[in-house]
Amino acid sequence: MIPVSVLVTTLNEEQNLDRCLGALQGFNEIIVIDSCSQDKTVEIAKQHGAHIQLFQWNHHYPKKRQWCLDNLKLKNDFIFFVDGDEEVTPELIKEISVLDFSCAGYFVKGRYFWKGRMLNHGLRNNKLALFHRRKVEFPVVDDLDISGMGEMEGHYQPVLKAGYKYERLGQLQNPL
Repeated sequence: MIPVSVLVTTLNEEQNLDRCLGALQGFNEIIVIDSCSQDKTVEIAKQHGAHIQLFQWNHHYPKKRQWCLDNLKLKNDFIFFVDGDEEVTPELIKEISVLDFSCAGYFVKGRYFWKGRMLNHGLRNNKLALFHRRKVEFPVVDDLDISGMGEMEGHYQPVLKAGYKYERLGQLQNPL
């Protein structure tokens, strides 16, 4: 088993969660952090044997991902944040399974699909999604009063904590 805690963030993901969780075989801990979904998200997570943590944001910091780092008891120091509508490729799982985890974190490239077809043009993402939970944090970005900014730190990257600012960050080659 891969010694990484996968944290899957969800809100009404019944259309995607089966595919997302089905792709995560091989990790020794999978936790679904659900924001009080009104669909079958939690039921699907239970069917996959994932641990479930309900989350209700209080409209203050920390937001959802930092809350996970601050509050969840995890088996592993390395965590991998995956959104409920994302799918980890077998190639990425293989790459993670042979990592020496010598970096404080690893960037993961995203590949976008629309109606079953990969998009070849437009914006590409590369996010720090796999990292050592004690060395990385999500910064407080003063966005609580901006319309459309919700419970998730979705518009900015996590950063190295002050005591770890000289740690290396790596880049994984296979996409999410």
